[in-house]
Amino acid sequence: MNDTMFDAPLFEQWLTFIDRSVFSQSMAATLSVFFIFIVYDVLRQGWKASITGRWISSSLGSIGILCSNLIFAPIAFFAVGALGDLYTSLGIPHLPNSLWEPLPFWLAGIIAIIAHDFVDYWNHRAMHKAWIWPIHAIHHSDEEVNALTMFRVHFLEYVFMQGSYIILLSWAGFSAEAAAFGVVLRTLHNSYVHANLDWDHGPFKLLIASPRFHRWHHANEPEAFGKNLANLIPLYDYMFGTYYDPGRAAQKMGADGVPHSNVIALVVYPFKSWVHGIGKVLRTGNKEQNSQQAHIKLAE
Repeated sequence: MNDTMFDAPLFEQWLTFIDRSVFSQSMAATLSVFFIFIVYDVLRQGWKASITGRWISSSLGSIGILCSNLIFAPIAFFAVGALGDLYTSLGIPHLPNSLWEPLPFWLAGIIAIIAHDFVDYWNHRAMHKAWIWPIHAIHHSDEEVNALTMFRVHFLEYVFMQGSYIILLSWAGFSAEAAAFGVVLRTLHNSYVHANLDWDHGPFKLLIASPRFHRWHHANEPEAFGKNLANLIPLYDYMFGTYYDPGRAAQKMGADGVPHSNVIALVVYPFKSWVHGIGKVLRTGNKEQNSQQAHIKLAE
C-alpha cells in the first residue's frame, strides 16, 4: 500500500484495498503457496491426518478475520491517515530521496527490506507486552498454524504496524519503489514460515527465517513466549536476546484464554481485554486507597 492511496477519499481507499487484497499478485502467490503445502502435507501424512476438523475450523477462522478486515478497513485508513497527518505537521526532518538514487534499484530495495524488518522486530516485540498483546493475540489464537494464518491479523494491528512505519521509517526517505521492493517475495515468505513444516535453514538460519523458527514463535509453551520475533531476519533476535531454537518444532500452538476461530469473538477480544484490564487497575487502586485509609485510622 503506497502513500498515494491515503490521499484518495475514504471510500475509494476501501475499494482499492479490497482490490489489492483479494485480486492482487500477493494474494494469488499466497494461495498458490498454501495449496502447494496442502498437497505436500497430504502426501507426507495422508489425507485424514492433514485435513482434520480442527484444521478446517482454523483455516475458516483465518479467512473470516481477513473478511472482517475488509469491512473495518475504512476505520484503519482513517486512523493511519490521521497519524500520517500528525507526523507531517510536526515537520520532522528526513533524509532526501536523492540520497538513494545513485544506488542500484535492487540494492536500495534490499536496504529498505532490512530496515523494514528491523522496525518489524521492535514493533513485534512491543506487541508481546501487556497492553498491546490483546491486538496481537488474535494472530496467536490459531492452534493449527498454516499458510493462511498470515491473514489472521486484527485490523488494529494493521493500524499499529502502519503507525510504526510512519514514525520509524518516514525519516529514511526511501522511494516508494524501494519501499515496495519485494512485496510479493515478503508475502510469499510470510506464507511459507507459517506452513506446517519442520524445516530449518541450516547455516543460513540467522539470515532467513524458517518455518521451524516461526513455529517456535507460535508455540504455546512458556519457554517460547516472546521469542523469535523477527519476520524475516532472525539475526535481530540473536542480537537482542530473543532467539530460541531448541530443535524440532513445537507441536502445541495457540494462546491460552484467546478464542480459537470464532471470528466475532476474535474481533472484540482486544476491547474486552482492555475493559477488563482497566477495571482491574481501578479495583487495585481502590484496594490500595482503602488500605492506606485503614492504616491512617489505626495510626490515629
